[in-house]
Amino acid sequence: MLIGLKLNKPIIQGYIDDMVAQMTQSTYGGIPLMVTKDYLLYFYICGNIEVMDISTAILQLSSIAQEARLQIFRLLVQAGEVGLSAGGISETLQVPASTLSFHLKALNHAGLIHARQESRFIYYSANYAAMNDLLAYLTQNCCVGGATEACLTDVACCH
Repeated sequence: MLIGLKLNKPIIQGYIDDMVAQMTQSTYGGIPLMVTKDYLLYFYICGNIEVMDISTAILQLSSIAQEARLQIFRLLVQAGEVGLSAGGISETLQVPASTLSFHLKALNHAGLIHARQESRFIYYSANYAAMNDLLAYLTQNCCVGGATEACLTDVACCH
């Protein structure tokens, strides 16, 4: 057992805590799952749990490596789970509709935003889980070299 194991990766610890919370509420064939933090840490350390693969990280980072897309994504993060209509985004950022459509498609393809249709309008919102997974991936090996005072304790801002 891994009782007392201390990870020098606070973001991974938070990720494991979230997984335990989600999995303990799940059932398999009507039987509640008995998942512990030690159980998940074992699989993480053995390499069977990965926060994100590199190809997903590259896709997501490349999708926001453009000024207009980064502005759109940041606006949607600020808007919260309700999100904004395409017209609202266009009006706020002064981006033409055709250009906006192109950028929203790229962000949606990368998994960083969600689109939902209500009546005749499409509303876009940030995918906070994907954003937090990307931040976790980027900081996964933080402090491995010993510079613990410079490391963030928790980068996830939204759940």
